Amino acid sequence: MSNTQLWLKTLEDIVAIVDSTRHNIPMDDLFKDEEMYAPMRVSIPHFDLAAWLMFDTEENRPTTSQLVGQLWRHIHKMRGVEPYLERIFDSYLSIYRVNYKSEAGIYVQSLLFPEPAVILEATEEAKALKEGDLFLGRIVETSVGHFLFNKAKVVPEKLRDAFGEQVMELKKRQPMMQENTKAYEDTLKNGNPEILFLFALAYARAEDEESLPFDEEEALLDVSEGILALAPEFADDDAAVVADMYLLEHMDSAVLMAEGVNLEDNGFTHYDELMVAASNDGDFADDAQMLRIYALFRHWCRMRGNDAGLRSLEPADKKILDYKRRLAHSVRGMYRVNSLAEARGEMKRSSRWLDQFDRYLETILDEDLMVTKTGALNQKSLAQVRQNVPIFLQKSQANRESSFPELVFFRKFALLKSLVFVEEGLLLPTIRLEQYMQMEDEEKLVLWVSTLFNEKFQGADVYFRQWPFRDVYAQCLKPGAKLFREVVGEKDDVILRRIMDLGRDLDLYDMAVNDEGKIIFRPTAFGEAAFSYLGLLEKDNVIAPFE
Repeated sequence: MSNTQLWLKTLEDIVAIVDSTRHNIPMDDLFKDEEMYAPMRVSIPHFDLAAWLMFDTEENRPTTSQLVGQLWRHIHKMRGVEPYLERIFDSYLSIYRVNYKSEAGIYVQSLLFPEPAVILEATEEAKALKEGDLFLGRIVETSVGHFLFNKAKVVPEKLRDAFGEQVMELKKRQPMMQENTKAYEDTLKNGNPEILFLFALAYARAEDEESLPFDEEEALLDVSEGILALAPEFADDDAAVVADMYLLEHMDSAVLMAEGVNLEDNGFTHYDELMVAASNDGDFADDAQMLRIYALFRHWCRMRGNDAGLRSLEPADKKILDYKRRLAHSVRGMYRVNSLAEARGEMKRSSRWLDQFDRYLETILDEDLMVTKTGALNQKSLAQVRQNVPIFLQKSQANRESSFPELVFFRKFALLKSLVFVEEGLLLPTIRLEQYMQMEDEEKLVLWVSTLFNEKFQGADVYFRQWPFRDVYAQCLKPGAKLFREVVGEKDDVILRRIMDLGRDLDLYDMAVNDEGKIIFRPTAFGEAAFSYLGLLEKDNVIAPFE
């Protein structure tokens, strides 16, 4: 019997042992009194839960080894099970996609970890998989290949897209999956059930989406109970209600992934930490939304008798001031500075910059844009973008993204704001991209200026240092300011001049030539508010605790 045949027979026998053992495990009591695991009992097969308990919890491995060893000796008197069992102990349940099938095997890729695809041996269980399938399964790596342990839990095709989107969103709440994959995988062998929970939650939400035949925003507005039902009490219009509900759902998912409870559970009391995290990440669109969510949380805690949660939000004046300061310094999210939003009237002229970026995002939505290992658009994708997006800057004739500074900037900005993410070489849109595209141009303009003038902006990515907005506009406001080509080298001149042009494009100032033939910069009303915020007009740049 060949090594491959030995492995096939061994796995078949161990699967049979697990299958017989699972009937002795009280599955309904497996995660007793732990609400976060309720979805797992519904969508994850009992076999997989039993296998997780036997192979992936450190405290149960000695018992598993003893149990399997005893049963094994009744089946195979001449062959030990330990070498085979060790490889199963090294495996774990995860979520995969079938890339394609061939005579060589079934090529599958992890949806959660930045790992290369593996080729599954063509067992009967693996042959049942189809190209494009998403599934929960355990893959055992051996000296003769990769084997699927038992049958995979395949996501129905009608749920596939929604499930995939939910997985992408939920895994962002656990950055360790991408940033320190090896350390995270080690936790999976020590009783960490997060992947089971992530699969179950994504599956349940995909089913919910499939079952709703009506508009999602309309469904949100029809909520009649729970914390979401409070949103209309604290917002003045439907748009604000929907925005608050989306944010509350986002927070609820974060709590669920991090602590195993949701906002409906009085076991959660860290409302201040939740507000701090949302403020640091710029999740609030503006100070008004932050104040609404803060008031809503306090009301919710009082209503539920959650005294510890309420205490975490006190005292109100100090907490609100802290959240406002954190928001003002946040650079990653969609926060728009209040003073700029108030000064921004209706736009009287279109913005080429906003139009450029919109068309860039539309290309991401419409095309499968690929990036290289460095993150830059590859040549085919670059050609697709150039076909749809007007280009005003070109630094060289080389056919690469770096020749077009605006395109590099747009990609970096979209990543900074979580409008896109990279998955297996693809530049993919997020829900936040769709939210950005629904914003009015005036709102987009305020978001851009709020971000470009943020003190942390240049430090957010090393490339942004090539775009010194604050320094350029400080120079532009000096009396007798000259064209930069007269005072800087040609290497950086193309970007610096684009920044000067962009100041007009963002309605910060008008450019004119005076009687002496010199260029002068006249701030608009919006520009005065922006430059005051930046501290360039020698006005107080203080964030008030209330506005």
